[in-house]
Amino acid sequence: MIKPFTSIALLALAVLLPACKTTPSAGSGTGTAVPDPAPEAAFDAYMATMQANDWDAAATLMHPDALAELHETFIALARKDGAGEVARLFFDVQSAEEVAALTPAQGFVRLMAGLMALKPGMGQAFRDSTAQVIGTVPEGDVVHVLYRLEMNTSGRPISKLAVSPFRLHDGEWRALLTGELEGLIQALKGQDG
Repeated sequence: MIKPFTSIALLALAVLLPACKTTPSAGSGTGTAVPDPAPEAAFDAYMATMQANDWDAAATLMHPDALAELHETFIALARKDGAGEVARLFFDVQSAEEVAALTPAQGFVRLMAGLMALKPGMGQAFRDSTAQVIGTVPEGDVVHVLYRLEMNTSGRPISKLAVSPFRLHDGEWRALLTGELEGLIQALKGQDG
């Protein structure tokens, strides 16, 4: 079983992984690109807010469904943590009930601020990272933005392809949870208390 602190750390990495500087798109891709550049622009804006550690702005660029799912997961983790460590360390409150009383956007903002306070070097690693959009792939009402992430962690360079999904909400493209994060959330939900 994953302990609450470890669960939070894993979720934090999944949330923060795409948070990096973006560079202009190299082109529209190969036939699967969506003609409308709006999802790529939404990706760039979202990454810029994450890089700037502007959690309030980042929350406004996330899809409400993604914020709600993330919030529900952290409420469940806080409730499983009888010592209240999750609530105190990551949300600056004393109990799971206080975590639940936060709006999903407030929860996201407090979570990110808590993570940066616990691991200040994490923010710098992401600020120094870059992401170059390669293209987009539509899938139903979701557009997946494919990008190359380059960063240094512990002095080791990392380069990988990554995908960030976006869906329209009130006429604007908003960030969804990544597949990796959704998988981790489902695994955590499947754990017994």
